[in-house]
Amino acid sequence: MSKVPPAAMFRLPADRPSNNGGGPIIEPSQQFCPHWLLVVAHQAVREIYYMSSDVQRQLCGGCFASTVYRPIGIKKRVLFVRHGQGAHNQTIANWGLVDPELTAEGEAQVAALHEELLNPDLNPEGVEGIELIAVSPLTRAMQTATGGFAGLRVPYVVTPLLRERLGAPCDTGRTRTELLRCFPKMMEWEGIDELPELWWSTETEYDLLGRVDELKRWILTRPETTIAVVGHGGLFSRILGYHLKNCGFKWHDVGP
Repeated sequence: MSKVPPAAMFRLPADRPSNNGGGPIIEPSQQFCPHWLLVVAHQAVREIYYMSSDVQRQLCGGCFASTVYRPIGIKKRVLFVRHGQGAHNQTIANWGLVDPELTAEGEAQVAALHEELLNPDLNPEGVEGIELIAVSPLTRAMQTATGGFAGLRVPYVVTPLLRERLGAPCDTGRTRTELLRCFPKMMEWEGIDELPELWWSTETEYDLLGRVDELKRWILTRPETTIAVVGHGGLFSRILGYHLKNCGFKWHDVGP
C-alpha cells in the first residue's frame, strides 16, 4: 500500500437529484429524528438485554452453545477496524440520523488511520499480507475502508454481517439501489449482487449474538487467511471484548 492520502474515499455525489421536493439536497445526516429521547431510552433497554443475554450464555453454555463452524486446523488472522467519527458520534441527539456519513473530524481520522496502518511502530504486522477487505454497507464504514486502505490492491467484499447492531435510525442504511447510485464503484465489489435491497431490516437487534457466530463462521469459511474487516464498535465489542475508538484497529485470531 503506497503512502498516499486517502483520495479514494467514497464521497456522496453533489449532483444527485434533490430529495427535498426540488429544494436543496437534505443529507441523511441532516434529517433529525424528533423523538431522539425515545431512541436513547431504547438504547438503554437494549444494553440491559445484551448484558443479561451474555450472562445466560456464560451460565448455560449447553443452552446457548455457539453454532460457529470451526474447520480443524484453520485459523484466520483478522484486522478489525472501526469506522471514523460519524455525525451520530458527535451528540446523543444525532442517534436519530439515518446512515450518517463521516464528519470532517472523521475524515481526518481516516487520513491518520491510513498513515498508522503503514507505520511499523503502530502496526507491526503491516498490511501487505491482507488478502481481502470486508466492509459493512453503512456509509461511514465504506468511507473508512476506501480511505484507510487507499492504494492497497486487494478485492473488497460488502456484507451485511458487518452492519451495526440495529438499535437506532443511525444504524439503518441506504437501499442497495441508492448505494449503487451514490457509489457506483461498488459494482466491482464481491457481495453487491447478493445484497438485499433492504439489507438492514432482515434482523432485529435481539439477533445480534447469533449474527456474531454467523460472522465468525463466514470468516472461517473464506479462502483467504488474512482479512481486514471494517465495521462498527457495538458489533466488534462482542468479538474483541471491548469497544474500539473511532478508527481504532486490532489484530485478532479467529479460529479453533
